[in-house]
Amino acid sequence: MEIFKTASVFFETPALIYLLMGYSVGFFFGAVPGLTATLAISLLLPLTFGMAPINALVTCVGIFVGGIYGGSVTGTLINIPGAPAAAITTLEAYQLTQRGEAPRAMCHGALASMIGGIVGALLTLFLLGPISELSLYFKTPDKFSLVLMAVVVAMLLNGDSILKGIIATGLGLMLGSIGLDYFSSAPRLTFGIASFTQGVQLLTVVVGTFAVSEILTQLNVKDLRGVKDASGIHSARARDFLPTTADMRKIGVGNYLRSTLVGFVTGILPGAGASMASLMAYGLAKTCSKRREEFGKGSIEGIAASEAANNAMCPGAIIPMMLFGIPGDSVTAIILGVFTIHGLIPGPLLLVERMDLLGPMLLSMLVTPILIFVTAILFGRHYLKVLRIRKEFLYPFIAMAAIVGLYAATYSPFQLVVTLFIGFAVYLLKNQGYPSVPFLLGFILGPLMETFFRSSLSIGSGSLKVFLTSPFSLAFLAISCLFICVMGFYLPRKMREVRE
Repeated sequence: MEIFKTASVFFETPALIYLLMGYSVGFFFGAVPGLTATLAISLLLPLTFGMAPINALVTCVGIFVGGIYGGSVTGTLINIPGAPAAAITTLEAYQLTQRGEAPRAMCHGALASMIGGIVGALLTLFLLGPISELSLYFKTPDKFSLVLMAVVVAMLLNGDSILKGIIATGLGLMLGSIGLDYFSSAPRLTFGIASFTQGVQLLTVVVGTFAVSEILTQLNVKDLRGVKDASGIHSARARDFLPTTADMRKIGVGNYLRSTLVGFVTGILPGAGASMASLMAYGLAKTCSKRREEFGKGSIEGIAASEAANNAMCPGAIIPMMLFGIPGDSVTAIILGVFTIHGLIPGPLLLVERMDLLGPMLLSMLVTPILIFVTAILFGRHYLKVLRIRKEFLYPFIAMAAIVGLYAATYSPFQLVVTLFIGFAVYLLKNQGYPSVPFLLGFILGPLMETFFRSSLSIGSGSLKVFLTSPFSLAFLAISCLFICVMGFYLPRKMREVRE
């Protein structure tokens, strides 16, 4: 494969060093409660201006994978998941920690993360080519229906309330329409303010949504001290983090592969993310297990299912971002910004024209999961020291880095003001239970959806029938209707019946 021919480039450049640094940063942000991989990569975005494209892309991969895994470490040790994606893992792993089996819990979390990440990366490497060839047959109406499906999924798969997911997505769509009309160059939603004609930039929304709002959230936390140490963890040895044959037979190959496939497919769905992948894989593992009574009491099967799905989601989320410019989750939404900075336009031709850059990036997704397991063995008992940093020192530094980085990237005081406003607005929305990921995806996908819709109408002489004449478009519209029926009506009705 052409991808593997670029392996020498990956190892001849400083890319491996940048991958290690990215993984370390991602793990740190994932492990510290309140910090996330999304926040880490949003702070990195302005710095990628000065990086070589290969180094920037592999650093993003390292942060992505490291951040997803890092959240499970704090969940395992102190019952505080560093990231929402680790909530299901925490449910089982902390039970083992309370029984003095923290190394065993961390071992299977790391091992499952490695297996899920490697298998998911291999699926991406082998499926990306055929999917890209198929996408060459996509016409403009097909692209609109695909983006529409992504918006529908983003609305329905996020948050505890479907209505709040719809509202959050709608706000993102409105924000993305501010500025000059793409076709007529007429100002829209500018309210007579000249600065609004430049529109709102992606970096502005990312920093406001994930950095500023998170800092405001942490200001309301009364105890800003670092998390206290967990007893017994420093007495563990490296060999305690190795799996036993009995445990491996108990988990089973089928559990690993099933959970990996669930995570990979969930990653492809725009807006679903690691939390959804973890929940679905855990539910399937419990259904298929012969030891269901152990779930919720420290099941290593549950840990393996959750972590394998989490990390298989990462390479899956890369596919729609690279081929269609549709992010699979919030992190890939920011990676899309890195692509834009370095002049990489998502699409099927990207794999042909810039394989010299994409090859090392995709290969790094094979290498990074190995780092998870290796570092868990070598440094597992030292991980908890990261949590002792006092937040009263950490968050002011993050705030300064976010604002300085944004101004260095935009040179616009107006964008700084908008960032602060968005951050405060998202903070208020999150306090009321509105999810932030649909908001960001709505902002990104809105202009794409409008462009494809209006172009399609031009092709079809103003008739909506143009969306019903292509099998691809029909398939995407049918899937959208299915999601609306199942997630919007059927499941909520079933949940009400169960509660009653």
